[in-house]
Amino acid sequence: MAHLEGQWLSTRRIRGKEVHNRAAALGRGTRTGNSIEFRFDYPEGPSFNTFVWLPESDQWLFRMESQAADGKRQAFATDTLVRQR
Repeated sequence: MAHLEGQWLSTRRIRGKEVHNRAAALGRGTRTGNSIEFRFDYPEGPSFNTFVWLPESDQWLFRMESQAADGKRQAFATDTLVRQR
């Protein structure tokens, strides 16, 4: 499983109505060790979502970044995903 494809699907409620959204770009990812980085190519520039498995804590680190025209990445959000027990 070195190369993966993914697409963001989100469901939320707005004013009590369930709304479904699908990302406008298909993400292609590469696994390296304990991390998987997905690249989504949008017209305004690429976006990266990286998942890093942290086996010592049984958690995932999730990082979202955008890339400027000069190639520099900018952090958008970082989150830690914890399994519900």
